Amino acid sequence: MRLCFFGAAESSLSRGLSRQLAQMDEWLTEHQLAFMEERWEAGLVFYEKVYELRRYHLRFMEESLLPLFRQHYPQPPSGARLLYFEREKKLILKTMRPYAYLFPRLYMAGRMETLNLARLFDEYMYLKDLLDHHDAREKGFLFRLLDESLSGERRSALLERYRLGLRAFEGRWPE
Repeated sequence: MRLCFFGAAESSLSRGLSRQLAQMDEWLTEHQLAFMEERWEAGLVFYEKVYELRRYHLRFMEESLLPLFRQHYPQPPSGARLLYFEREKKLILKTMRPYAYLFPRLYMAGRMETLNLARLFDEYMYLKDLLDHHDAREKGFLFRLLDESLSGERRSALLERYRLGLRAFEGRWPE
């Protein structure tokens, strides 16, 4: 299963990581469609993929990108304060985590039909807004400003590290 959506020759954080974010958005939509069609197992797979890869992405941001951002921009633009990225990370994980535990347990108990999809998708509107807001901040500030301040070689090395980290997920989900 393809997990990386930029090539080895990519040297733009904005292009490469934005493609990853777009793919995660697509998988979240696929999850919702599968649940609406009562294809529970497929919906579970899509959600787990989004949750695990979003966690990976946020960890990569925190461990690899934010330290560089802090180094190159000790006085960041007002919309790019590190506190904002860190707070959004916590909110995203806090919002996504309960479903990552709930869905498999309902499925294993044969109780998926007990989900109130209208309510669930209403709650997803908050999650989607939060993800959109965070992703826009990453694209508009973090990726763009690091693209401007880091050498092409350094950007390529960061993207390669991201790609290598995705290998830990290979074979985890069905095709």
